[in-house]
Amino acid sequence: MSQSQSLTNTTSSDIQIEKLYTEKQYIAITGESLAKARRNRMFGNGCPFVKLGRQVRYRPSDIRLYIDRNVRAMNAPREAA
Repeated sequence: MSQSQSLTNTTSSDIQIEKLYTEKQYIAITGESLAKARRNRMFGNGCPFVKLGRQVRYRPSDIRLYIDRNVRAMNAPREAA
């Protein structure tokens, strides 16, 4: 069975697509300002995003990964010499 045949045999209930977050939902989750989120997109930095026409959306899995990649450990306190 070819891939196109297998796609025609699936129903909409068979396809699992994660909900996409809007730009406003993204900034509420990350705490970034709207300007920073837009600037990061323009320069290719920040969280990966999905462009659907003029709409910008974020996948929850990409947001989680973006946050995980930006975790910083605290520096250990320096000992007095």
